[in-house]
Amino acid sequence: MTSTFASGSSICSSRCRTLGLYSPWAKVRKAKYFTRNTRLDGHVFDYHGNPVAILRGRLLAFVLVAAYTWAFQFSTTAGLVTVAALGVAGPWLFMRAQQFAPGNTSFRGLRFGFRAVAFLRSQRLSARALHSFFDRVRRRELGRGGRMPEFASTQPSTQERLDRFRREIR
Repeated sequence: MTSTFASGSSICSSRCRTLGLYSPWAKVRKAKYFTRNTRLDGHVFDYHGNPVAILRGRLLAFVLVAAYTWAFQFSTTAGLVTVAALGVAGPWLFMRAQQFAPGNTSFRGLRFGFRAVAFLRSQRLSARALHSFFDRVRRRELGRGGRMPEFASTQPSTQERLDRFRREIR
């Protein structure tokens, strides 16, 4: 009990001193402690996680959340492009996150990694869902008078150009 408390308190103090940048190393240290102290039939588990990979993943997550948050403040088009990119990349990122822990845990030299075959199916499903959403919006707006919504393009629509041209001719 005391070694767990000492390990936990040192991890907590290190996180505070380094403003969270030590967190991936603390996560790997904690995982190694628990896996190496887990026994099954007299054999121990082992953890081989790379803290730099965890840090890269967290930085990527921070960048994606920041892009999502600020994209709509920049413009609606940028926001929708960001949402579309997250919709397409989301299943892959989720799959890789789920593969990390088992892929870095081993028992008697055998790693518990798995291959996610469903990734391509989920990616196709995400792309189809986004396509059908934008297609529905386009059809609905075209049915209301032939104009695309503002987020479809920053350029004047063809209808606006035609209206302007007709006014100039008169």
